[in-house]
Amino acid sequence: MAFLRLIRVKNLVIIVLMQYLLRYGLLLPMLGFYGLEPALSDWTFLVLVASTVFLAASGYVINDYFDIKTDLINRPEKVVAGQVFQRRTVLLWHVIFTFLGVFTGLFLAYITRKENYA
Repeated sequence: MAFLRLIRVKNLVIIVLMQYLLRYGLLLPMLGFYGLEPALSDWTFLVLVASTVFLAASGYVINDYFDIKTDLINRPEKVVAGQVFQRRTVLLWHVIFTFLGVFTGLFLAYITRKENYA
């Protein structure tokens, strides 16, 4: 449960929902109206969503890492970094999520043949 608070899983779910709602509720209908095909298939769009979720989780983790003192004053009952997990572990999670996000983005650039986006 503490890990889910560390990565702010509710915010990550909102990010995923917004990306899919924009794709299927706005982008694909507009492209279909003009007879165009989307640049990303469903599978490659999933890879893009995964990359953004990893990078957002990384940002939430590093924010908790650097805001420990402020969070101890403002909301001490919700502090995860330094209380539930050691600071070193939190920093390791940041590195892991950043690596996964960047690697997934690079993989997406490669499979879509847009290496210059990398």
